Amino acid sequence: MNILNAVQSALNTPSSLDLEIAGQLELARERIGNQQAAQKLVNQMIGLVPRLILDKDVNVSFTGDRGEMITVSKDLNDIMWLIALQSTLQNGTATTSGLVSLFAAWALAEMKAVWSSESITPIAKRFIKEMINQNVLSSKMEARELTTGIRKVYVLSPATALEVSDMVDELRASVPMQCKPLTNQPTNWTDNNTGIHADAKISLITGSKQKTVAPAVLSAVNKLQAVSFVVSPAIQDAADILLDNLSEYGVNEEDARIYRAVAKLASDECHFPITMDKRGRMYYRGGLVTPQGTDFCKAAFQFKDAVALGETGFDAIAIHTANVCGMDKETMDDRISWTMANIDSGTFAAITDFEDVMQTFPNADTFQATVAILEINRILALDINPALVTSTLVCHQDGTCNGLQHMAAITGSRETAESVNCVASTWSDTPSDIYGVIATVAAEMTTGDVSALIAKYGRDMAKNPVMIVGYGAGEETVIANTTKFISKKGENVELAEAVGKAYMAALEVKAAAVKSFTSAITRRMDMAMQAGLTSAQWTTADGFVCDIEYTSIEDSRIRAGAFNAVKAGAVGRLDEVKTRGAMAPNLIHSVDATHLRMVVNNVDHELVTVHDSIGSHAGNFFKTASAIRTQFVAVHEYDILTELCTSMDVKPINFVAKRRAGGYNASEALNSTYIFS
Repeated sequence: MNILNAVQSALNTPSSLDLEIAGQLELARERIGNQQAAQKLVNQMIGLVPRLILDKDVNVSFTGDRGEMITVSKDLNDIMWLIALQSTLQNGTATTSGLVSLFAAWALAEMKAVWSSESITPIAKRFIKEMINQNVLSSKMEARELTTGIRKVYVLSPATALEVSDMVDELRASVPMQCKPLTNQPTNWTDNNTGIHADAKISLITGSKQKTVAPAVLSAVNKLQAVSFVVSPAIQDAADILLDNLSEYGVNEEDARIYRAVAKLASDECHFPITMDKRGRMYYRGGLVTPQGTDFCKAAFQFKDAVALGETGFDAIAIHTANVCGMDKETMDDRISWTMANIDSGTFAAITDFEDVMQTFPNADTFQATVAILEINRILALDINPALVTSTLVCHQDGTCNGLQHMAAITGSRETAESVNCVASTWSDTPSDIYGVIATVAAEMTTGDVSALIAKYGRDMAKNPVMIVGYGAGEETVIANTTKFISKKGENVELAEAVGKAYMAALEVKAAAVKSFTSAITRRMDMAMQAGLTSAQWTTADGFVCDIEYTSIEDSRIRAGAFNAVKAGAVGRLDEVKTRGAMAPNLIHSVDATHLRMVVNNVDHELVTVHDSIGSHAGNFFKTASAIRTQFVAVHEYDILTELCTSMDVKPINFVAKRRAGGYNASEALNSTYIFS
């Protein structure tokens, strides 16, 4: 073994991974302190506190899982105790004036009420006194140095201080590692609780109690975990420029954190552990940055190992480059022609960094386009047959509203299948743009200002409604999201309701599978719940067991702005609304995730998966395209509807479109150029 091989071998030994995981565990432990311990202890204490405030309920608002504002009624006594206990345990001290400020700030923010110091001071004193009685605070004030100077404050009793300290230790001992890109390849998953590393304290399937996982599922996850990435030098340079000129580029703090994280990775090899949700969707675990992230992140992470382009690889790069430059709605022939025209004209040769891309192709995915164009320039500069060149570029193929594609195959809706490119097509055919289709139909179905507004923003405004309806959102959510879009554009928000309803009506015409599928699944869930079923379980084509249960502990939850607690021993009750509404999108998510895993297992080369997008080396682009289509057919040869209905003991679902002449069959995807392109 030569020196280079020896060094490489040492870097990939278990001891190296041990050290890396230990470092990430330590980072996670450092983030656990009095704040987290206080939250845990308040959960245990809040149900035992006495009533210091007369019976009174107040309305509090919070953002729900789907971004909607929810208003619930809560006990004011519980709220004020939450504020008092959380702040006291977290800070280790309490003062009357401090509680007065916190109570008043909450009342102003939540109730829009002004509580004067004079009216609140007696109440704050009452809470201080009771915390002394409960042995949370010591009875005598002590002089302590605070950020505001040396002040006399009540401090935690020795027993409570010890409880906080012990809870910090307990939480630190159980915290999972902080996920960041790994230099070493993570250990293969062997079951739900064993993988990445013995000390990682992370489960494969988030929130799942099952231990055994189907071999095909493990195989796909482990193949993805084994892929090595490197950070593109062009994106390293971009990160430095952006961080040096934050105000010039209008960089917000969230994006700045991503740029910093990428800049810190330098040129190290990266691996990403994979975990899943209970529907089977796979997620790269890298903290702020993963190959599944923003345009910047997708561009940042390229394959470490190069693969020869072969006879078709340069065409693949040409297609990918056109896609990320905003030409993804054109024919496949035109995408390649567009790329070649930019090569011949010297336009690409003039591109040296992301700023050039921003100026030349303002509608591009800036950073992915930068990496792709610079790769073309590199290949051409070699001045040899491109088939002999090797490349590490990740070339993506994206599905057309993937949820609707699977709904079309399940329901047999030809109209839907045509709208989302699931039918036969050639390289010279123009692909369907479902977002543009819905915008056009919606505009035609309306008049006046509503029609004009829909036409003005076209596919851009229609995109969100189509995407979210494909995954279960209803009319109310569509209208709410449309309102946000219209408001940001400075348009008349009073038109939002009519616009949202127009989108829903257009979807019924051009994507009828959505309503058919959602209605049928929702009705079966209703039947099951009426018979006493509180959860749904089904097995997908590759053996993944989906186990979905929605319970709510909102009745036992206390909310006070940033403070949040759940009374110990809280028992969740079935959330019928969420269970009913989430069943259809969960089933579709499980199908699209299964399709991706089947593609991964069907090829012998490296892939990157992003839910409705699959990336490969350019040299493997068309082999990947073939696998996507064959596995789309294969996943729909499995009768997921019968599996679901049998598991829930409800009547079977029979979509008549599948039986009638002219109904759509998934096998047509084998001849579709644009189902993923």
